[in-house]
Amino acid sequence: MDKFSDMTLFVSIVKNQGLAAAGRELGLSPATVTARLQSLEDRYGVKLLNRSTRHISLTDSGAMYHQACLEIIDSVKETENLLQTGTQRSARHT
Repeated sequence: MDKFSDMTLFVSIVKNQGLAAAGRELGLSPATVTARLQSLEDRYGVKLLNRSTRHISLTDSGAMYHQACLEIIDSVKETENLLQTGTQRSARHT
């Protein structure tokens, strides 16, 4: 998976306080969410979440990554909005 999709997945896990709930939100199986989270942690060589059967919490690295993900996702959304607004303005002036 691409890095942006991984960021979106991670933000969903944190927002929903669980892997299964994030999977439901994104249309992914719990096994897929678990595998992608593990792959993400392996890629960076850090543990992002403390997990138990009933609770997840962010590690220090996870909190830093989560904040960065939120900023990047917001920036992408803002850029998309600017492009769409600019495209609509251009279409009106042609």
